[in-house]
Amino acid sequence: MAGAVKHKLQVLQPQVRDEEGRAECLSREVEGEKQAPERAEAVVSSLNHRVQWIEEELDHRGMKVLENEALKNEEKMELQELLELKEAKHIAEGADRSRKSGSISGDS
Repeated sequence: MAGAVKHKLQVLQPQVRDEEGRAECLSREVEGEKQAPERAEAVVSSLNHRVQWIEEELDHRGMKVLENEALKNEEKMELQELLELKEAKHIAEGADRSRKSGSISGDS
């Protein structure tokens, strides 16, 4: 009978070691699951910071675009004013020439 018990112990010891290893593995898995919410919170926090940075960058770039558009519009208005001044000068010179030529022919 002692031999049968000894044999049974020899058969059960590898199974016990396997089950202990499995229990240890499950224990680590449970610990990992307990830490999952903390890791998720850290990821969410990191993503929130990234979103905030991107929003600030977009605002900054948006302001640059608006500034550039304002400068372009200002340049267009200045060019339009220059064209109008040149046109007015041309008209005035033409009128001045007409007046001078009229006064020259009127003097004859």
